[in-house]
Amino acid sequence: MPNFQCDGWWEQLGYGRKPMTNLFIEFANGQLVGSGDDMVGPFVLNGHVQGDQVVIRKQYLGQHAIDYHGTYNGEGVYFGDWRISGYVGGKWSIHVRSVAEGSESVISEIGRP
Repeated sequence: MPNFQCDGWWEQLGYGRKPMTNLFIEFANGQLVGSGDDMVGPFVLNGHVQGDQVVIRKQYLGQHAIDYHGTYNGEGVYFGDWRISGYVGGKWSIHVRSVAEGSESVISEIGRP
């Protein structure tokens, strides 16, 4: 499965825009898995992409989960709103930057079901 290095952030009132670091995502058959960390702590990602729509669950290790709902722009950027317990908390974006070292793939696999 291709492993992509990504840049990402989320926003929340009172905190502003916070980066996600060490962010890596793998895509295959419309599914995605990944991991990273941010100011809250380390997390794993699981989700799916269908057409230009994406749904991702971000599970903080030993903590709460966040649901990311959004759109794929066709050029390596996912963006939308994040939700916790149904409450829309703010905006988010993930930009697929490059194929991680040691991973072989082509960018066209991103966002393809």
